[in-house]
Amino acid sequence: MELEVKLRKLGQLQAQLDKISEQYCGIETSEDIETILEDIDQINIRIEETEVGLKLLLNSIKDEFKINPVSKDNAVTKIRLPEIPLPEFSGKIADFANFKNLFVNLISNNEQLNDSQKLYYLRACLRGEAKLLESSSDNFQSLFKALSDRYENQRHLIDPHVLEIIN
Repeated sequence: MELEVKLRKLGQLQAQLDKISEQYCGIETSEDIETILEDIDQINIRIEETEVGLKLLLNSIKDEFKINPVSKDNAVTKIRLPEIPLPEFSGKIADFANFKNLFVNLISNNEQLNDSQKLYYLRACLRGEAKLLESSSDNFQSLFKALSDRYENQRHLIDPHVLEIIN
């Protein structure tokens, strides 16, 4: 409702600006008419941008309400769970499988996140030696593949166990 009221007020402002613009154009003796017209054009642009932004916001809210309508039953039974912390990976090969499973379930399989957001979360989870790993290109898939190639290496997983057995 508030957005619709603001859109109506924006329309009223546009109408008032048009009247003022006509009045200034009617005054032929004004020396600064070009400056005034430029200012009016700038205000018109800002009004249009604001109107577009408000309409987009209003449409997204309407779409969200269509997708996830809130009923009285849902509102009462909703439980607020504590936030799940993101997993951290410091570069220990033995910890990578657990990190990968958690990260894939929390972030990678989340369809609401785009690749740049997933890349941001992946970088935020890396610590120590793992943070220094570079990929062929600067995107989520390449960095995740580089991590998998490096830390899922079977030889690196088995070598410490073989050394323990020998010792």
